[in-house]
Amino acid sequence: EKYGKSWDEMFPPEVYYQIMHLKLFPRRLVHAENLGGDIDKLSNKRVYMGAFNVKGIEMESAWTRIVAWTP
Repeated sequence: EKYGKSWDEMFPPEVYYQIMHLKLFPRRLVHAENLGGDIDKLSNKRVYMGAFNVKGIEMESAWTRIVAWTP
């Protein structure tokens, strides 16, 4: 509405379908989805972050604890 086009017109699903998984994973770039907890308290703050996942080989996904520390 704001841009005069629908979401699918701006980002066609056939081009952008799971783009994070298909384009970035082969380059060894990963991402975290569904983060929750007190994440809003970190807005506009510099923090150290750590991601601690369960061990595994060639897993499609894994449970991971993500934490942040303020300097």
